[in-house]
Amino acid sequence: MPQPQRSLLRRAAVIGAATLALPALASCGFDENTNIVYTPAEGTFDRSASVDVLGAAIVSTDGNGEGTFVAGFSNETSETAAVTAIGGDVTAELDEPIELAPQGFVQLAEEGGVPVTGDFEIGDFLVVEISYSTGQDVTFDVSVVPNAGYYEGIDGPIPTEMDEYDTEDLYTPADEVVPGEGEGE
Repeated sequence: MPQPQRSLLRRAAVIGAATLALPALASCGFDENTNIVYTPAEGTFDRSASVDVLGAAIVSTDGNGEGTFVAGFSNETSETAAVTAIGGDVTAELDEPIELAPQGFVQLAEEGGVPVTGDFEIGDFLVVEISYSTGQDVTFDVSVVPNAGYYEGIDGPIPTEMDEYDTEDLYTPADEVVPGEGEGE
């Protein structure tokens, strides 16, 4: 009878090991970061209303209080919706509401964005409020990014190095250097 007793001991050991391992395997629980949508991208994402805001940013060439608001709007409802106002720390004038078809998507960057003004510089975070025709409003922080890289060309022409810096102050032409004069003397 030693055979059945060994089998019972093995079974008990496996059940005991599984019982001890179960909490470790299920330790994330509920409402933890593993259950939250995470998009590793520049821009702000807001999914708190029936219209999702995806990748919102303010693109600025000069950082002097003028820029272009860009974002993707995804209508999650089966009814037409519209963005009726953009405000907060910025002033934006919409000529007409941004229409969103049922279950539709609009990418403002592809349509030139929305010009905005305010008291901001590149690198700032601004509070932006968006109002929808559904009666919902959302408020979130948006970063001011330079008109370069991924956002290149969205807020007017791309600045060149010549536009950004006065190169006359950066160097002295070789034919103007006087031998014997310099820092090492």
